[in-house]
Amino acid sequence: MSHVLRAGVRAAVLTSLLATCGLALGIDQNAAGGFVPPETQALIDATPGLHADMLPGRVMGLWGTAMLAAKDPATAAQSWLAMHDRALGAGPLETALIREDEVNYGKFSVFVYEQQMDGVPVEFGRVRVIVLNTRDDSRVVGVSSRVAPRPFEGFRPDTHDAVDAFNVVTSFEVFKRFENWSKPEMVIYFGEGDLPAPIEPVRAWKFTGELVHADPEKYQKKTFFVDASNGRLLFIRNEVLHIDVTGQVLANATPWPLGNAAADHAGNPPILQTVPNIKVRIVGGGEAFTDADGNFTIAHAGTAPVTIEASVGDGRWARVADQGGTPLITASTTATPGIPATLTLNTTPGQFTNAQANAFIHQTLTHNHFKDRAPTFTALDTQLPANTAVSGSCNAFYNGTSTNYYNMSATCNNTAFSSVVAHEYGHHIVNRLGLAQGAFGEGFGDTMSMMIYDDPVVGRFFNISGGAVRTPDTTNQQYPCSTTAVHTCGQILGNVMWELRKAFVNQHGLTNGRDMIRQQHIDWALITAGGVGNESANPGTLWEWLTIDDNDGNLNNGSPNYCLIVGAFAQSGIPEPQLTPSVAFAFPDGQPSNLVPGVATNFRVNVSAGSATPLPGTGSLYYRRVGASSFTIAPMTQGAANQYTATIPAQDCGAPIEYYVRVGINGGAAVSPYAFCAQPTRYATITSGQSVVATDDMEIDRGWTVGGNASSGAWVLGDPIGTAAQPEDDTTPGGVNCWFTGQGTAGGAVGEADVDGGYTILTSPTYNLNGFADAEIRYNRWYSNNAGAAPGADWFYTYVSTNGGSSWRLAQLVGPNGPETTGGWRASSFRLSDVRLTPTSSVRVRFRAEDIYSGSIVEAAIDDLEVIGITCDNAPPCPGDYNGSGGTPDDADVAAFFADWNAGDPRADINGSGGTPDDADVAEFFNFWNQGC
Repeated sequence: MSHVLRAGVRAAVLTSLLATCGLALGIDQNAAGGFVPPETQALIDATPGLHADMLPGRVMGLWGTAMLAAKDPATAAQSWLAMHDRALGAGPLETALIREDEVNYGKFSVFVYEQQMDGVPVEFGRVRVIVLNTRDDSRVVGVSSRVAPRPFEGFRPDTHDAVDAFNVVTSFEVFKRFENWSKPEMVIYFGEGDLPAPIEPVRAWKFTGELVHADPEKYQKKTFFVDASNGRLLFIRNEVLHIDVTGQVLANATPWPLGNAAADHAGNPPILQTVPNIKVRIVGGGEAFTDADGNFTIAHAGTAPVTIEASVGDGRWARVADQGGTPLITASTTATPGIPATLTLNTTPGQFTNAQANAFIHQTLTHNHFKDRAPTFTALDTQLPANTAVSGSCNAFYNGTSTNYYNMSATCNNTAFSSVVAHEYGHHIVNRLGLAQGAFGEGFGDTMSMMIYDDPVVGRFFNISGGAVRTPDTTNQQYPCSTTAVHTCGQILGNVMWELRKAFVNQHGLTNGRDMIRQQHIDWALITAGGVGNESANPGTLWEWLTIDDNDGNLNNGSPNYCLIVGAFAQSGIPEPQLTPSVAFAFPDGQPSNLVPGVATNFRVNVSAGSATPLPGTGSLYYRRVGASSFTIAPMTQGAANQYTATIPAQDCGAPIEYYVRVGINGGAAVSPYAFCAQPTRYATITSGQSVVATDDMEIDRGWTVGGNASSGAWVLGDPIGTAAQPEDDTTPGGVNCWFTGQGTAGGAVGEADVDGGYTILTSPTYNLNGFADAEIRYNRWYSNNAGAAPGADWFYTYVSTNGGSSWRLAQLVGPNGPETTGGWRASSFRLSDVRLTPTSSVRVRFRAEDIYSGSIVEAAIDDLEVIGITCDNAPPCPGDYNGSGGTPDDADVAAFFADWNAGDPRADINGSGGTPDDADVAEFFNFWNQGC
């Protein structure tokens, strides 16, 4: 049933909502991607903890906390649209409900709405409302959108009908031989659904045609969009999606157990296996489909033997069609009612019949893998043709109506086998989810194979030589994608998926971890809005994944597997989202990063409400030596309500102190630092001195290396030519040179040599800091990203390594907005202990500048680097400071001494005479007490 929601029903829905449910508040104003529409910002301001996933000028999603609650999921979704559709940045929306699915067996519900304008569907116009179902209510916890704003001056009048549009297309010589044309339908077109380059919405005629050719490599199927107002051909969409082969990976081939799904070749011969969801019929009688284990039961009244038969040309979800003329494999036998019978297909294996069996089995397995985890999703529940023996070689493709596989050739095996079939059916799933293909479709197809076969390699033994199609895990493609090749960029999603699988298995064990990530993969597929341009996975993907993992409608307090998920996405360069803390902590005097040996350290802690209210008098300091198993808890001293003084007791040299502060809130607690994925601690080293290990004024190159993939603006050493974004001078007194990003020409444009088309990396030589307690890196930095048409969208990264560059840890992150992104030299520093590292003989530093969004001017520069080694010497003992609090001995030390003296504690034997402490020990204690420390 289609439900259409127009502006006229909003008042009624709102009235109903207010009578039956409450409105949950929570959100911050951090929305990456530039301008935030007023309606979006208003919702953010009203909902602490909410975050907007933005592209410049476009609201891609709203995530982070519950935005609305209602008595049931349908009311929640409809009510959210009625109240907040304008927050999606496209004005009042006309929508029709086209899909409602349970996610994770009812934990969530996802409602997918098609955008319409005056009853005309918007191509790829979708709103997905994700509802968390609890015992008490149903909460809207996420909304993703790909919606078009109505043209400011309205649509131009239609002056071309469907016949005109068809004639426009067929007037091109290249399309005159197309056939099998679909009936034209009117749509609103505003670009492809991944929004790499949206256009102003127009009314357009949409229809599809095919070029049928004897050479399958020349087969084409395209969808055309023709502007109904002027007859202009707007866009041609290619509907044939191939699985291309690039590169070569050598591997031993074995049969396809989990973790090793290989092609049909001499070293991997067929074995008997069950055939799911194939139709078995009694000749002249009833019929039934087999179950997942290949078992079937056909209702039959007689007792006499009957003939039963089955064919790969008739399955529930697959229909094999051999394009090379080989008869379809069938089986027939006599069965006696009540006695189990066996039908064996492909009794004489060969390349062509093996391909038929593989295509049938694995297309069915892929369908069932998805449906078993999303039983209410019905869009896949049709029989899809699987064409084998397609003429050609080394490829396979999906064209919107079938999957297609090539024969064996001199270089490639037959492509109808496990992981390739799963990949192509993955494209079909993307199609049925209403998502754009592109890099996302390629990546999603790979992830279906990876999850079903628990194998990070897609297309094992695709080549006769043993090479595979893709290896997303070892390729380690990073976000943002550095190319426009969809198969390459699709591997970002594949890499994320396998990192998730590894993280879940490491945390929860093989069986549970694998089951959990397989379920989350399908849960996410049901709610995702797909890719963005060539980015098959992007920050919006992370918001989506965290939302389906969440269990309380508030991402600002994390989710059950937050750390595993964020860590997996980080492996592909997708950063952790900036969430809203439940309580805001302020440190008027800063937080200690260095402790003087033998001296107690005090610091002030002020607490105020964030998305929760702190409880006065509940503040505590937690501290321990790095490596200790547990924290010592020390109550903080409260002055005014929620204003505290924390004290770290005097410490000797040794391992750094890690510490954090904690306050109570209603129903729980809040900590600072605000972190989910590590011990939530600050680090303080215990030091007494420092020495300069290395200095680099950057007047000459002292062993730095440059890398990256930027098309311009790579790091160079020299005297920069100043622009509005780049420095004119370095910072070394009497010097001229520094490292900076790209040298333009005198008087040239500001963006002549700035960073464009990717990232550029500057890596230091190795510094020997062995034997020091800690180390500090100091340098001067220039960074500007606030110019151009899309300012404030990029980041500057500083990394450090203590193993010579084998692995790196993020030490500093600047951007995308703020005072440090507007140019100008600024002194900066960090300690190894800040990022939980200790000095070694192989310390290196790395700086990364990037431009991954269009229209921004990005420039960076580095000068005058210093590497400081930090030492520690214990303070001399001070017996008068009996309680070890540090500072001058006081009355508290007297009280502590007499408490031990009266108890006969050996610690009160100050003069070391042995035996029970006596008056001589009292006299000795006061001698020390009067001397001070």
